[in-house]
Parts: sequence; structure tokens; C-alpha cells
Amino acid sequence: MIHFGDERRRFLYRAAGVAVMDGRVLVHQFENDTFWCLPGGRVEMGEAAEEALAREMHEELGCAVRVWRLLWINDNHFVHRGVVHHELGLYFHIELPEGCLQSSGEPWTGAELDGTKLYFRWQPVDALAELDLKPSWLIERLRSLPEHPEYVVNRDGTYGESDV
Repeated sequence: MIHFGDERRRFLYRAAGVAVMDGRVLVHQFENDTFWCLPGGRVEMGEAAEEALAREMHEELGCAVRVWRLLWINDNHFVHRGVVHHELGLYFHIELPEGCLQSSGEPWTGAELDGTKLYFRWQPVDALAELDLKPSWLIERLRSLPEHPEYVVNRDGTYGESDV
């Protein structure tokens, strides 16, 4: 995984998926966090971001998603659990295959490889403001996906009130 830093500051390279179905978007939450985000994960050295996203989605969902196209490049700055983060995030439009249990629209619980629980749900795009969604710029931008990739600089402050 491409990340470096120390106990005070950290850099991450992340790929995330934007799955939209019937006016809802797929979001997830780690068991110890208070906020929600789009599913994805860290890119490994020598791995293309699209490959990393397909790998992460297979690990988290148990099915092979189709990675369509790049939507956003996010230069993201935030604090999580007292650590200052600088994250480069690539957000891709993805599609779950027919027959994938997770495309049923029902919420479910998954797990990271280390056993950390992940809670997934399909959130109506019109109700994204009801969630503490991070990065926060997604709340508006998920209403209409761009035709061409966009570069977004984001400074959200703190991710999760209980994390500081």
C-alpha cells in the first residue's frame, strides 16, 4: 500500500468506487468511525488505480466489479484520529455485476482482511446530506456525475468528531 508518514502526519494514495443504482449510491463505514465514505482502498506499489479498486471491491464485496471511468481526482486534507492526512484519491464510476448479492439494495456487513467490520448501505443520492459523508464535497457532486474527470482540492478539517 502506498502510504507514508509518522504518528502525526500521513500521506495516502487511495482509489474509490462510485456505484449508483436506482438513485442510490453505495457507501460504507468502518466499525470505529462516525462518518461514511465511498468504498475503496489504498493503491499498492506498481498497481494501477483501476486495478487497486477492482481488487479492493472484490475483497470487500466478494464480486468482480466493472471499473468504468475516472470521475474525480481529490487532493484531500483532513485530520483523522488526531493524525493529519494528505490523501490523493482517485474516484471511479463502477458497476456491480448482475447476480452480486450486494446489488440487492439491502444493507450488509463485511470485513477488511484484518477483521475490521465494514457497514455497507445504499444511500439515496437526495438524502446524502443526512450522512456525515467524507469527503464532504461528494454530497453535491454525486447528484450529477461529470462527463470528464475533475480535480477537487478538499479541506474537511476533522473526520469524525470522536476521533480527535
